Amino acid sequence: MPQRILYGPPLPPRAAEPRRPWGKGYIFKEDISDRDYVVVEEVADEYVGIAVSPWPRVCEDGGLDFGDEEDRRPALVDRTSFQRRLADRRVVAYEMPAGAEEALRARPLASGDVFAIETKLPKGREDLRDEKAGWIKGTVVDVTAMARDAAKASMLAALSGTPMSVDEATALSESHPEPPAEPPPQA
Repeated sequence: MPQRILYGPPLPPRAAEPRRPWGKGYIFKEDISDRDYVVVEEVADEYVGIAVSPWPRVCEDGGLDFGDEEDRRPALVDRTSFQRRLADRRVVAYEMPAGAEEALRARPLASGDVFAIETKLPKGREDLRDEKAGWIKGTVVDVTAMARDAAKASMLAALSGTPMSVDEATALSESHPEPPAEPPPQA
């Protein structure tokens, strides 16, 4: 059913064409589109607040679609266990200079970090602190840099009033700068 705006005619229905998974075939070293998109929203002393969504699809305007609201799940997880699992299983989705990936594995969690994770979250439970890191299956792919680039591109497109085409968004995503040869010093 078309959406209605306050004044004016109804909006035309959206095309039902399938949307391609974000990053598949042009950003990431491997296909990670079958994993969940996990965003660190809060880091506290003993827990981490995360938001888990299906892997995003690219919209016609170049933005990312994370599915329906009911597909997104918040959760609280044990900070120490999550950090330990990252140290063991964190990989990046793109090529990095020698030594940088090891430094990334040791970096503490921060709000805004984004990962591709195959999760096994129990339905209806948000507090998983007693599960330790048992909700994570396999490797944890760090996609933070690309996710931040995609968010910036989406924000700039919204502010400019000119939506980006999928090709423009793809070109912008592919043009992210190379990571530094050495990670920045930790405070």
